[in-house]
Amino acid sequence: MEPANEPALPGRRRHSPARQLGTLRQFQGINELQVEDGVDEFFPTQKADHAIVGLEQGLPAGFALRVEGYRKDYRELRPRYESLFDPLSLVPELRWDRVRIDPDSALAEGVEWLLTRRSDDPWNGWFNYTWSRVRDEVHGEDVRRSWDQTHSVGGGLTWSDDAWHVTLAATYHTGWPTTPVRVVERDPAPAGIEIGPRNSERLADFASVDLRVSRDFALPRGDLTVFAEVTNALNRQNPCCVDFSYGYDADGGLVLDREYRHWLPLRAVRGRALALLADALPDPVLSEPRETLAPGVL
Repeated sequence: MEPANEPALPGRRRHSPARQLGTLRQFQGINELQVEDGVDEFFPTQKADHAIVGLEQGLPAGFALRVEGYRKDYRELRPRYESLFDPLSLVPELRWDRVRIDPDSALAEGVEWLLTRRSDDPWNGWFNYTWSRVRDEVHGEDVRRSWDQTHSVGGGLTWSDDAWHVTLAATYHTGWPTTPVRVVERDPAPAGIEIGPRNSERLADFASVDLRVSRDFALPRGDLTVFAEVTNALNRQNPCCVDFSYGYDADGGLVLDREYRHWLPLRAVRGRALALLADALPDPVLSEPRETLAPGVL
């Protein structure tokens, strides 16, 4: 996004308007033929018209405010395949709920506000809010895409000195769309299970608090960083997927059970990273050859 040229005015902090207009064409790679879904031909080039407008304003004490709006119109989209109830499946092509989505067009639009503080003080941070929506047009009807999230809020605080660094971050967004399933009474015919309109409902909202603490150690030939991280520190259950099963009650009525699966629970990780100076790395030509084992020897 190229900033527009504007002279700085006396007594006023510099602000940087920016804008971008253009058309993006996306070709299908030779390795993207979806043979696992029975597709045996390549599709035409996808096209998207992009319009992005932004403004960044410097504020006192190291603060900066950026506002950005975007709109993306997609045309000539190729079909894609998704799982209705489990977007995280490792083998989605084997799931019973995999469906083909063939939109006529799509629209993504949103506005983001971002407030940051970058200064020489130990304390810095950021806060952002985003309103957005992304829709497919399928047979004249608007259908949410599976990653549509109307509201998203994030923020964080950082503290650092010469060696220690601490970051506390929080994230919230509207729950992702899901497809309803219900039992339908068909008197006098037996009750049945009905799958509702795709992505017409939502899962519960997502929220997470994460913490990272690290310390740097200066070494003669590089730097060593030791760190510890905690993700989802409040151990909140954020649903991601739904499994269904059915049975019959004592009166012979059809019963539908739902089991929600969730994103990762509280997880703690610790580790270290070593960064060597360029002159500390061995010369690949002059270094001693490594000892190798004969084939079949462990």
